Amino acid sequence: MQKTKSIVAILASCVAAPSFAGLDLSPVNKGLSAEEELACTVILCMASSEGYKVAECRDPIRKYFKIKAKKWHKTVQKRKNFLKLCPSETASDDMKLATLTHLYAEQAHGCDANSLNQQVERRVRREKDDNSYITHTYYRVLNKLPAFCENVYKHEYTDWKKPKNVCSSNWYDSTSWNRGSIAIAIGTKTVGYGDNAYEKTVYRYEPINKTCWINQ
Repeated sequence: MQKTKSIVAILASCVAAPSFAGLDLSPVNKGLSAEEELACTVILCMASSEGYKVAECRDPIRKYFKIKAKKWHKTVQKRKNFLKLCPSETASDDMKLATLTHLYAEQAHGCDANSLNQQVERRVRREKDDNSYITHTYYRVLNKLPAFCENVYKHEYTDWKKPKNVCSSNWYDSTSWNRGSIAIAIGTKTVGYGDNAYEKTVYRYEPINKTCWINQ
């Protein structure tokens, strides 16, 4: 917990009270506005993998990720401006913390296992079908950690336990994805009688694991 204690020391003049994993989370009014307290709390909550699990952190983190603009670069700037509200005598004066808040601003989503599992990748392919081409869409849960998460994990002021991906890199067609399972042919059976009889393929259905990222 040494790294998270470093960030706590820097922000000690802004937040205090109940703790988890060495982090003080409950804002105490020390002459700060509500927005300043919120910015400092977000910085602390996002500094640890434990932060996303704590009730006191959920609302601040949710509000932070709702900061958006029509263009991504403007979203990043708005988030930076928000995090800078944490008073200059603490956060902004420390270069390492300034680097961390820059990394936060560039996060498209949370880097905890639950947030990663909510990110769905989509791939569109044109595939030949007889004499024509048909467009098919394939899906899977985010398969690789984004660079911005990797950078947050290894920052000096964070204490993250990197989530582990337990899924394959397979893509699933839209029918299988929406159904939540893949159909695997296991044989055939005869349907109907006499001249109306025909062979029908029999399938078993294997669930698609959409909880690919787990905590270690």
